[in-house]
Amino acid sequence: MPQNGTNHYSLPTTDTLQQLDRYDEEFAAQIAFALRWIYSLLGWNGATLEKAIPGVKASVWQRYAQPAYPKSRSLHVVAALSWVSRVSMSAILYGDRIARYWPGVSRDLIEVFLYSGLMGKLEFHYFVERLLRDRPELAQFRRLSEAHFAEREPAHDNEYKAPEPLDIEAFGRDYYLSVAQMLTHFRTANGFSVADMAIALNISDSRYQKLEDVEQPPKAISLHLAARLKLAFKIPNTVEFLSHMRAYPGFSRARALQQDRELLLLALCEGLPEPQSAKLAKLAREIVKLPE
Repeated sequence: MPQNGTNHYSLPTTDTLQQLDRYDEEFAAQIAFALRWIYSLLGWNGATLEKAIPGVKASVWQRYAQPAYPKSRSLHVVAALSWVSRVSMSAILYGDRIARYWPGVSRDLIEVFLYSGLMGKLEFHYFVERLLRDRPELAQFRRLSEAHFAEREPAHDNEYKAPEPLDIEAFGRDYYLSVAQMLTHFRTANGFSVADMAIALNISDSRYQKLEDVEQPPKAISLHLAARLKLAFKIPNTVEFLSHMRAYPGFSRARALQQDRELLLLALCEGLPEPQSAKLAKLAREIVKLPE
């Protein structure tokens, strides 16, 4: 995200908006399948999640994983799931249609993203070292890896851990206030109008203006709207939208760590043949001790 007020992002093209409009029809099902997959991998269910996040009933978590669920899935609720479970938001947002926006990212690599979030610092270091050892051609990335572990990883694995239990209402207020502030910054720094943003997100001007209202931030934003923002403007780092969280700063730091790990893995796995990426996903699964 631009920090110096200069234009960095461009408005989405008509072709991009048409593609996103077609994707809108399938988004809910894609997210439901991703959530169902994650529940299965972790051995979690609605009751498990309700215990960790008491403000969201088990029945809601179950409905979120149903493709035919007619209502929107709240962004802060799914973000809370990501924090509590340590599962990357990238894994939650992944779907067959979204893959076209991620060149070089395969289903196996998304699994690696998911598993890497479950690893402690030492486990992730071991995993990266195994990757570097098995692919000598990646020697030039060793400095990148060393810099990551020196500068990005926290001293203790639980440093950015979600509180138990997590107050979902307070978390949501903090989350959306930060989003409102950073949306305004994103729009003005890039010279976009309210109408520009509304068209990109396929909503009315008045509805968009509510997203930027810091006096009365929205109580919920749909996950679909957040995904459309990321895809429409091709924003690689959405963690910046969380940088003004004050009550729960650990969440933005946890998300930043997830993203830093993903960027490192993307660099190390670029051009990896499918059989090798499947082998890598298996290794990651074994490290975090998840069943086949």
